[in-house]
Amino acid sequence: MLCAVPTQASHPHVPSELHAEFEAQTHALLRSRFLWFAGILTGLGAFLMVLALIAQFAAPGILYAIAKVKPDAEQQRHWWPIVFTMVVSLLAVATYASCFFIAKTKALPKERFLQLTYLLVVCDGLLHVGAGHVPGGAGAGLGIWGFAFTHFLACCFLPWTFRQAVQPVLLVFGVWALLKLFMGDGGLGVRFFQIAWAPLLFGPALALVYFMHTRRADAFERQFLYRRYRDVRRELYDARRIHEALFPAQISSGPFRVRYKYEPMQQIGGDYFFAFQSQGGSGGPALSVVLLDVTGHGILAALTVNRIYGELSRIFAERPDVTPAEVLRTLNRYAHLTLAPHSVYVTAMCARVDPSRNTLLYANGGHPPSYLRRSDGTVEELVATTFLLGPCPDAEYDPGCLEVAMQPGDTLVAYTDGVIEARGHNGKQWGLAGIRHAMNGTVDCGGWADSLIKQVEKHRFSRA
Repeated sequence: MLCAVPTQASHPHVPSELHAEFEAQTHALLRSRFLWFAGILTGLGAFLMVLALIAQFAAPGILYAIAKVKPDAEQQRHWWPIVFTMVVSLLAVATYASCFFIAKTKALPKERFLQLTYLLVVCDGLLHVGAGHVPGGAGAGLGIWGFAFTHFLACCFLPWTFRQAVQPVLLVFGVWALLKLFMGDGGLGVRFFQIAWAPLLFGPALALVYFMHTRRADAFERQFLYRRYRDVRRELYDARRIHEALFPAQISSGPFRVRYKYEPMQQIGGDYFFAFQSQGGSGGPALSVVLLDVTGHGILAALTVNRIYGELSRIFAERPDVTPAEVLRTLNRYAHLTLAPHSVYVTAMCARVDPSRNTLLYANGGHPPSYLRRSDGTVEELVATTFLLGPCPDAEYDPGCLEVAMQPGDTLVAYTDGVIEARGHNGKQWGLAGIRHAMNGTVDCGGWADSLIKQVEKHRFSRA
């Protein structure tokens, strides 16, 4: 009778592809948002330019038609501000439209796309702050206020980070501060004061960018982790199905009866049970069983079990009548050479039942003690004969194989440490005392495997 109840723990971590997927999403969002941003600026700029033309040329005529007020002749000769304003407006609209066309027709990588957004915002800002300092062109730009408005729109549309939003501000603000310092109106103190408070114009936009980026990153991480959780759950389900396919079929006929339960605390673990029936030569059939537990948890332990399964299959295929001592020695050599360098070790209990001699030959490498429940109800504890597999080289390893009598009707009960380490609500482990008490009791119709599982579950949910 074999009962395996492993304990496992899960250590979730953020997968490395999170950053790559977030960057890909940001690039796609940046492109679509930039098209809207550049398109709106193009339309808005064209509309304002038309309004400016109407204001410059149609307004005087309308004023004369309504109020019979003729435009001042001196004002009519001041055509330079009008031309300059139109030129600046045309340059702005051309910049917006060019950036929109590039973004629409070119498949730019992310870094180039970011540079394009900087180019649009910086060019708009330089036109605003530069036009106001050209002689005769004071009305052509809105100065730092116009750039602050464009930058705020960019922060509303574009999925910038805080650092990305600051970069165009530093350049344009630096140019404006120099122009204001050397070409501005008023005294030097007034100009310094204007330069000192101007950065406050960009505070709301930068705060908005920080808030939007943080919220978007958090939402993406939650969605990503939830999606990955579903994928991992599905993969673990498939992995457990394949893992359990390595377990042998239960034996319910012939000279032996073998029943076991595999109940991992998580989806998959490092416990494994192996059974092999040999003809036993002239003495008749014999049964060899191996119960092992890989250190560690989860997928790492399960992958190690797959490797050990291959080694066990090779051992028994080459030597069907191999003794438990030889099995343990071979597994120790394998673990020492291939697993120990990765700090992975194995505990194992190997037994061979020979009905022709009514004997049980066993070797226990660091595994919890097994129990031989005899037909008259007495219980014999089969303690470990050596330490766990892996730390010790082959030349120094002694399996310490022992032989005990086993009569028809006797039952061998083995388990993994999950049984004795099961904790109740009070934090107390079931322990060896619990399993010894269970072995001295009666077994239900489901056999020892089902009986121990039920008692472990009872202990886990008990509040006593």
